[in-house]
Amino acid sequence: MKILMLLGTFFLLGAAVLFFLNFHSGKPRKPRPAAYEEFHSKPPAHVLQVSKIDHALRTCLSRNKIPKDQVRFLAVRPKQEKGVEWEFTELLVRVSGQVSKELDNDISKTLASLKPEVTHRGERISENEKTYHIFAKGFYTHRVRLASIEQQSASGNQVKEEKKEKARIAILIDDIGHDVELAKSFTQLAFPITLSILPLAPHTQTIVEMAKKAGCDYMLHLPMEPKEYPESDPGPGTLFVSMTDEEIREVLKAHMRQVPGAIGVNNHMGSEFTENEGKMSAVLRELKKRDLFYVDSRTTSLTVAHKLATTLGVPAASRTVFLDNDPSPRAIEFQIKRLIAAAQETGVAIGIGHPHKATLNVIRTYFEGNKQEARIVPVSKIVG
Repeated sequence: MKILMLLGTFFLLGAAVLFFLNFHSGKPRKPRPAAYEEFHSKPPAHVLQVSKIDHALRTCLSRNKIPKDQVRFLAVRPKQEKGVEWEFTELLVRVSGQVSKELDNDISKTLASLKPEVTHRGERISENEKTYHIFAKGFYTHRVRLASIEQQSASGNQVKEEKKEKARIAILIDDIGHDVELAKSFTQLAFPITLSILPLAPHTQTIVEMAKKAGCDYMLHLPMEPKEYPESDPGPGTLFVSMTDEEIREVLKAHMRQVPGAIGVNNHMGSEFTENEGKMSAVLRELKKRDLFYVDSRTTSLTVAHKLATTLGVPAASRTVFLDNDPSPRAIEFQIKRLIAAAQETGVAIGIGHPHKATLNVIRTYFEGNKQEARIVPVSKIVG
């Protein structure tokens, strides 16, 4: 019996030694992926359905091989009804006669598969044009026009081009701090990009110095408590609603020391925190002392951050579009077009992206090939 016990002990010790050697062998362990925006397990019902509609439309366009230059956002405007907020989207798809019938059938069948939460009504405008009116949970969210290519007049295009020249957009890349080379690639784009740097990421200091040398605007990406914490974890240095105002100020000051030279702040996650007027007031008053602006990432429709900043006299703006919550190239390009359309409605718009290679590649390719669609400016030129 004693021999068996000794053998068992040696076996366990051997296993422990092997684990220790493997753990400390110098072989790099796979890093834990960076947490980007919040992904709620229970998003508001209408938000979920709007996302499904967007995905359905992208799928139909891709499945029918509709060229990208034949798809145009005519409008993206905020709407509010019965306490619910959403962005109304109007899309124009120019197609030939035969393709139009196939696409028409595909859109109709695909939208029908989303019932009962999503409903739609087709309206035949003429022999060469049809409009889809789409509703999510009873709210009018999309208007999609299918029109023959020949029907689009040169005068109509000219008006649109004149409108495009006035549009200004800013692109803010969040969650910077985990990948130096990718951050460097964003600073080397031929147009101004604003970086938002996490205060306690592995490469925060290196990227701050790099951004300074590149002359790239950068901000502090301030971690704030999300509704589903700890399932959604903003990482180290998070501001919680349970903190006192003094604790909030001390954490914020420490983060500013980690990202010296930051010209503004936006929230990382923060769906819980940005709904709390008292806690946001503590943050914004500190920013005002430092002459910094605030960009509301709008991770919740009930955020008070932008409105409160304006009341307190802090220069502020709000995110218009997330570019890459769906990181596929076609989806990112779809969101870029949505961003430009929103800017054409109001004159300015802010798109927030994340450090994905796909985001970098699509942004670079799109704006190098579509230089006249919008004027890209630093975020600091849009806050007011």
